[in-house]
Amino acid sequence: MKKNFTFEKEQLNYEIQLRRKRRWWWLLLLLLPLLLLIRLNKDVYVKTVDAGSHTPIPGTAVTFQYNKRFLYDRGRFFTNEAVRLDKIADSTGTASFIHLQYSVYSLIFGGGSNAIVYAASNKCYTSDTIITRFHGLRDGDTLTLPMHALFTELDFKVIDKDDLQPLPDASVRLITEVSGMQYFDSAVTDPNGKVIFTHFPRCGRLVKLVASLDGYYPDSIMNHTTEELFNNVGNIRLLPLKPIKKPIEFFVVDCKTGAPVAGASATINFDYNGRKIPVKRTTNLNGVGKGYYEDAYAISKLHISASKPGYKDGELAGWHPVPDFINYPRERRTFCLMPEEHPAPCTAPPHQAGSTDDVASFDMKNPELKFFIDYEMYTEPDGIVIYCGKDTTGAILYETSSRVSGQHRADIDMKKCGGSTWITVKIISNKTFTDAWKYWFVCP
Repeated sequence: MKKNFTFEKEQLNYEIQLRRKRRWWWLLLLLLPLLLLIRLNKDVYVKTVDAGSHTPIPGTAVTFQYNKRFLYDRGRFFTNEAVRLDKIADSTGTASFIHLQYSVYSLIFGGGSNAIVYAASNKCYTSDTIITRFHGLRDGDTLTLPMHALFTELDFKVIDKDDLQPLPDASVRLITEVSGMQYFDSAVTDPNGKVIFTHFPRCGRLVKLVASLDGYYPDSIMNHTTEELFNNVGNIRLLPLKPIKKPIEFFVVDCKTGAPVAGASATINFDYNGRKIPVKRTTNLNGVGKGYYEDAYAISKLHISASKPGYKDGELAGWHPVPDFINYPRERRTFCLMPEEHPAPCTAPPHQAGSTDDVASFDMKNPELKFFIDYEMYTEPDGIVIYCGKDTTGAILYETSSRVSGQHRADIDMKKCGGSTWITVKIISNKTFTDAWKYWFVCP
């Protein structure tokens, strides 16, 4: 080691003192083991959120795992301890892991060790797993842990509201919500009217479910929790669809003249899923018959027939689906009644001389079908009683009750004339065989 100094001629004596140089790095080497013993800690937070909506999920059990390394700990050197901590997320979805211990030794010799963070699965959610370098986390850092909603199966049934039969091929659309995230699904009912959704959130809610089918009004279910639907209180997973009923209009005319037939008695027969429903209607002055919403199911078929006195019965041939029928042009909804043929008008049979004075009385005595006319001959109690009426089909009937004595006989003849029936009674004397009285009247 060289050291320079200034020589002065007035100074004759010099004293030189040599000092040994100190090596401070040796001191550092001695302090290093002490530095490795230094212990530190930090706070780490884990926030649980819905993976789709990023909405916080409180009440989740969160696990934080890492390895704690020390040069010396509790009487042992070079320790390496696996640490597992479990916390419950608070109302903000945050789990706090406070005072996570580590040392300078672990920072230097275990800086690449990992921390593992995950949440326990429950009936509602399952989580991702976060793997990160423990010493890469700074004090106060927050990790975001995505949680995925769990889904299950849930079935619904669609039926006809009127006859309670299952409705296949109904379209069912579903909207559900969990943690602010909405999910959409759709399906078609099977032959039993059922539909199964496999993507129904276990802990969400049903926003809206709509079932629809051609010929029916749609029905919906709204605002129910999954728990309510699983318990099916009040059979809330059943959707009864009300059949749509359509207005119908038809026309009845005279087959010969084409004129409207007013007052015709029409029968509209509806075939609704095999169930026959007859509805009676009478045509108005314009020959128009109308059916109402209550009568015509959109998915049914119909057949119309009509009758009126003086006409033969008529019909609109075939069965017609109601949706097609209401869109038919007028001519396809029109049918005619054929007028009945009547013989030419006829005159009353000629009377024999003196016969008109012998007609005694017309007496209505039967309030149902019959009345009788009593013809008295002379002043004696002899005579004949004619009962005239109609049977249940409307055909003319007559009966006789003879009170003619052995001196007379009665011959009766019936003849159709126009729309009435003429009955002629001929009384012949058995004494001379020349006296004859002929009487006639009309059965109404």
